[in-house]
Amino acid sequence: MPSIQLPATPPTFPEYQLIHQTQERQRYPELAAKQKPATSDPWRRKVQLWLGLLAGAVGYCIWFEPTGGVGYLVIFSLFTGLGLLYQWWEYRRAFREYQQRPQPLGFRVSETGLAVQWPQGWQRLHWHSLTRVQQVGDWLLLYPGPDFAYYLDLRQVPEPYTAVDVLVLIGKHKESGPAATFAS
Repeated sequence: MPSIQLPATPPTFPEYQLIHQTQERQRYPELAAKQKPATSDPWRRKVQLWLGLLAGAVGYCIWFEPTGGVGYLVIFSLFTGLGLLYQWWEYRRAFREYQQRPQPLGFRVSETGLAVQWPQGWQRLHWHSLTRVQQVGDWLLLYPGPDFAYYLDLRQVPEPYTAVDVLVLIGKHKESGPAATFAS
């Protein structure tokens, strides 16, 4: 099978967030049993819910002037909302850092390895030099080191090839010798 040329398509923020949330659920299976969000960006919905509850609790406190547990509810709601906003901000910060790194122009996947096209030329990576390969939804993450991954959008595989052909090229090397760890 010949090599397959793929364009470098970086993920959008919702895709980036979904990829890393999926990896977190895979890393911590006890969290995976919980109900998953219906959309790839659940934070807006959660923040709106908590802000609505907080506004209702504050309105209740102002109108009825209660004593006791309602103050704790307001404080709990406030800190929960701030926690959700902080987590969303951390995803945004990591995504901005990812965008500031030099981005490749394209990829060529073959049986021997991955070739990454940069403005200066091609860089060749043999499959055994990757530390991990992971498929998350429509994205294939190739880790040449622990702190960096190449994101390959499997929806961008050119005709007449399919995403399965790309996975077969990578999988052939896995069977023939030492290779990257394929994470589930």
